[in-house]
Amino acid sequence: MSKCDQDRITRKRKYNKEYGKRYMPDYLMRRTDKIRTEIHTLLGSRCSKCGFSDDRALQIDHVKGNGYEERHKFHSFYSYQKHILSEIKASSKDYQLLCANCNWIKRWENPNERRRKRTLPRA
Repeated sequence: MSKCDQDRITRKRKYNKEYGKRYMPDYLMRRTDKIRTEIHTLLGSRCSKCGFSDDRALQIDHVKGNGYEERHKFHSFYSYQKHILSEIKASSKDYQLLCANCNWIKRWENPNERRRKRTLPRA
């Protein structure tokens, strides 16, 4: 690694240490919470299975069970959430809200969801 690269990394770490913790997390949380709230509102703000309505435990579920593959197509969580929001606004029926318990039960009952093949060997 060249001296210029090391200096750039040092400056970046110093900047992040001074300003990153103060500004970015709050901004990112507000931005993602806004989209998450809108998605929950569009999907009915209730679990599709049991009717549970506490937002803290509601999760966006892929009806077809392809969430793992879809998530990995996006560079960031924010762009992934924006994609889900645009799909829901376009009347997609591929998403539903489930509470954490119902989502885990669905995952357990569906063997394809429960056991994913690893693409990288364990270290």
